[in-house]
Amino acid sequence: MIEGFWSRWMNNIQKLSPRDKWTNTRENLNRPNGDIVLVVDENVKRGKWKLAEIINTYTGDDNLVRIVDVKFSDGNVLKRPVTKLVLLMKNEERLDL
Repeated sequence: MIEGFWSRWMNNIQKLSPRDKWTNTRENLNRPNGDIVLVVDENVKRGKWKLAEIINTYTGDDNLVRIVDVKFSDGNVLKRPVTKLVLLMKNEERLDL
């Protein structure tokens, strides 16, 4: 009886959590002097993640942005994969005063 319940549960749980990671595409990050992102760092607590500006992008064979150069407010520039970034503000939305 337990095995029957468990197998039915495992078959139905996949329907509750759709996996569209590989089927839905997101908009590419803008090239130089573009978007503002939150840089995810596993070595830092979530509340301490830093903001950065994208200054350069590198595309893969599929013409999607895979790696970017980000510039922090202190002037440091790092190369980061887009999977470690959270888009906060598109370049068009910025109000640089």
